[in-house]
Formats: sequence, C-alpha cells, structure tokens
Amino acid sequence: MRIRPRATRMIASALALLLLGGIVTEAFAAKKKRSSRRSTRRRLAVPKGPTFQSALIIDAETGQVLFQKNPHASRAPASLAKMMLELLALEAIRAGEISLYDPVVVTADVKKIRGTRVRLRVGETVTVRDLLAATAIASANDAATALAIHLAGSTDECVKRMNRRARELGMLETRYENVHGLDRSGEPGNATTAWDLAILARHMLGLPEVLELSSTIETTIRDHNQTIHTTNRLVGRFPGADGLKTGYTSRAGYCLVSTAEREGMRLISVLLGARSNSRRFTESSELLTQAFSGWKKVQVLAKGDDLGEELVVRQGMADSVHLVAGSDLHVLIPARRTAEIRVAVDAPSSTRAPVGEGWAMGKVQVMLGDSVAAECSAIAGATVRRASVIGSLLDLFKP
Repeated sequence: MRIRPRATRMIASALALLLLGGIVTEAFAAKKKRSSRRSTRRRLAVPKGPTFQSALIIDAETGQVLFQKNPHASRAPASLAKMMLELLALEAIRAGEISLYDPVVVTADVKKIRGTRVRLRVGETVTVRDLLAATAIASANDAATALAIHLAGSTDECVKRMNRRARELGMLETRYENVHGLDRSGEPGNATTAWDLAILARHMLGLPEVLELSSTIETTIRDHNQTIHTTNRLVGRFPGADGLKTGYTSRAGYCLVSTAEREGMRLISVLLGARSNSRRFTESSELLTQAFSGWKKVQVLAKGDDLGEELVVRQGMADSVHLVAGSDLHVLIPARRTAEIRVAVDAPSSTRAPVGEGWAMGKVQVMLGDSVAAECSAIAGATVRRASVIGSLLDLFKP
C-alpha cells in the first residue's frame, strides 16, 4: 500500500508530539523531585529541640536555681548590656545626681552609632526620661549613647562605671567594652554569662521603675511626636510576663532576659544564643511554663504561728513559754513533693528566766525528706519575768 506524503507528515508530527510530551513530562518530574529534595532539606534544617546555647531560670526572691544549661559559658550579651546602663541611670536618679527631666543636647557621637535607633538628631534636646525609655523599651543604641554621655560625661567613663558596678554586684564573669552591646569586628567586645545576667536582673527588680519601663508595650517620646514599642514579645502575651530586655547581634545570637510572676512566685529567665527571633520567645516561654508548672511556692508558717512547743522556764513567774515562728517561712519545691513537707523544731527543753517576748530560743526547720529546705528562728511567744527569791526557792523543790 502506498502512503501519501501528507499522511507521512501527519504521522511524523504525531510521533514528534508524543516524544516531546514524554521529554516535558520527564523534565517536570525531575524538577518536582529536585524541589521535593530541597523542601525536605529545608524541613530537616528546622531545629526540633531548643536552639539556645545557654540558659538559666531562678526564683527572683531567693535566687534558687530551677533550670540551667551552661550558665557560666561566656557569651556576647548584645543589647542586654543596656541593662547595666539602665541600672546606673536609675540609681543616679535616686541619688539625685541626675533627673528624669534633665534636658540633654544630643552630641555628634550618635552619628556613628548603627543598629536599632530612634534617629536622634545632633543638636536636638531630649529629656533623660525619653532617653531612658528609648533605651529600655525600644533598645535604641543612639539613645543609650546619649544617656551614657549625660550620666558619666563620656561613653568611656560610663563603661568604667558599668564594669565597677558589675564587680560590686558579684558579676565576676562580665566585661563591658561599650554601652550599647554592639560587636565590632576584630575586637573582643562585651562578655557575660547567664549567671551574671540573672544576678543583675534580680538586683534590678529591687527598683520598681524597672518593671514600669519593661512592662510598657507602647509609649511616646520627644514631646509625644514619636511612638516607640517594646521589643519583648512576651510582654502582653505570656501570662504574668512584665520584663526585661532583648538583645541580638550575629555574634551573640538572639537573647532574652525575661521575668514573670504567677501566684506570688516571680521567676527570672535568661536565654542566650537562640537561633532566631521567634525561637528566643517560644523557647523562653516554654522554659517558664515548665518552671511554673513544675515548681510550687508553699507558705509553711507565718510569722507568729504557734509551733506547738513549750519551753520550760526555770525560776520564772511562769512555768513555761510557748514558741512561735520568728518570720514567714515558705519553700519553693517541686510540685510533686509538696506532700513530703514536715516541720521540725530544734530548741532546748528548758531555760532560765527572764525570757523576753521575741527572743530567739531555737530554730524551726522545714524538712523535705532528709534535707532542710528552709529555716527561721523559733522565738518566745511571751515574756516571763524572774520569780521572787521565795518563788525561786520553791521552784527548786518542784518535782
């Protein structure tokens, strides 16, 4: 049979289309496979566990450690360095050395400051209040620089004060090189540890102004012409969170010193070197959540509570005196062990008159298993005067 030329061309075209379709399909499948591999690699790159390099959680009142990971590892603090600057400024205000309403003329020093800023202009006048707010809330490097200069005369002198105050507080593994926390290539830069930052945070919480600043989500500065926002995403989102400070540089990673209070228990969390901005907040909230659920603060005794013990008083107007707790006594213990708490009184069986109300006569201990979890004085609950001579003689013949 003879095949016409037109039919031949049609068959050839059909075969070409089939071949081309196969090539396209194969290429598409290969591309999809490569895309799937890249997607898998991306999924595998997402960390499943904690990414932080160092962390510490303590009870703010007692300093008791509830969680720790490499707490003494030396780390760059980034903007956490501003915590010390904030402390110095607030202490200077309390001492009357400077005022919140001092006018500060911005110098040319701010022009060379990079990173987070509120864009201060050279020659403009701002108040200490605005500089402190911009430093503590918005973590502004230019505001920190201007505040340091007003506080100490120069940034170098302020750095000396920061290091001196660190030594006074017992922050023995901390070194400050600048006031804002930025790292400079080829220089050692600031250095600290989670342990030292917890010491600093605990001390700062003794100043009510600290939480007033760090719990502020939004405020205005520069005659209400500029709005600043907190850099701490836990504030307003994590129940009980009201501070303290964020920090980030490529050397330091993402850092956060946070504090939160629930049911009378305030915790301080220090997390250094997280892998991303979101991870520092999620990982900090996870650690705090575990600490709040895993530990319980229990008030065992209140000041003046009767201890159920009588102390025999020789040669006194009364034969005995009851013992009471000399102060409030509470313990922070793992929640699962609250049923193990017991109270033990360690005091002599007798004493000689006179006895004054409130005199320490021994001690009361809160025991958890075989360990002393807390203790305070066991004091006399009343005054017992010395008996008369006849009364004392009669007392000698008592059985």
